[in-house]
Amino acid sequence: MRDTDADWRSLAEAEPHFGVISNDRFLASNLTPQAIEDFFAGGREDVDFLVGELRRRWPDFAPRTATDFGCGVGRVSLAMLEYAPHVTGVDIAPAMLRVAADRAAKVGARLTLSSEIPPAAPHPSL
Repeated sequence: MRDTDADWRSLAEAEPHFGVISNDRFLASNLTPQAIEDFFAGGREDVDFLVGELRRRWPDFAPRTATDFGCGVGRVSLAMLEYAPHVTGVDIAPAMLRVAADRAAKVGARLTLSSEIPPAAPHPSL
């Protein structure tokens, strides 16, 4: 059986952005500062759209925490910080987490990153 975790770790080392979005603009050899900004802007657009849809159904939607499973380089995790004060990005690839940490530091974001799924927070009514 193929070890997809190993495949992901290998891709993360060689092509972290392209591994998230398979577009030639995001190949390591093609990355420009503008391409990186566009890459992360797409994450903000995706999260803004999803939160808008959730708020149409539940107008009071205001998460306190969020977890991004398979966060890659933090494209969505960083965008989630606009809506939840505490976001944890989880990924099995250390290289992805390093890129996410570097980006978070560059933009001054407080993003928690981990290779382990965080324990569930107790529900307030329990």
